[in-house]
Amino acid sequence: MTSKGRGETKDEDRVGLDPDHSPPKAGRTGHRPGPRNHRGILHAGRGDPYDGRDLPRIDAGPALWAGVIGNLAFMVSLPFWGKLSDKIGRKPLLMLGLGGSALMQLPMSWLFRGEVWQLVVSMSVLLVLMGAMLSIMPATYAELFPTGICTMGVAVPYSVCVARFGGTAPYLNAWPTGSFGGWTFAIYATLLFAVSVACIFGIRESRGKVLSSAVLA
Repeated sequence: MTSKGRGETKDEDRVGLDPDHSPPKAGRTGHRPGPRNHRGILHAGRGDPYDGRDLPRIDAGPALWAGVIGNLAFMVSLPFWGKLSDKIGRKPLLMLGLGGSALMQLPMSWLFRGEVWQLVVSMSVLLVLMGAMLSIMPATYAELFPTGICTMGVAVPYSVCVARFGGTAPYLNAWPTGSFGGWTFAIYATLLFAVSVACIFGIRESRGKVLSSAVLA
């Protein structure tokens, strides 16, 4: 691959363009099966995601800073979510974070059309909403089990879920997106958020409870 000139950005440095494969030739769909778009951060869902002509692209540098800004917003929100949880309880905050993420997943995916500010906004909104859940997750998990089995009760289901869903997320992002379109993974994530909201109804509220006397719900 070649750069266009001294000081200009190389094609492989642009997010969304596969650096290991040349752009599709005229008359071809550009579809390449398999999880190849490993450097993409977020796409708009327009056209074939493996076709560099249709996929919105952002230079790697600005994309990195968009992620930095989004994560800074996420970190700043954590203590505020934690303080709110102490006032209103764990379950309401979990429902707020998970439900808000479910509602905003598709709009934020639609928002991104290749501009840096769009990526900053979409990442920041979703990360702040996820902060509502992640800020209290350790405390919530620990409060679900009696002290004697707390470590085992948290470790086993957490590890299984992380391996099952987190471990397969990159592939599930690449494969359905390449086969069915850019909205597929956003819909998949929305459904998982909705299932999580339903599961929250089955746990007990632990705010203000004496943990030594806790029993399994």
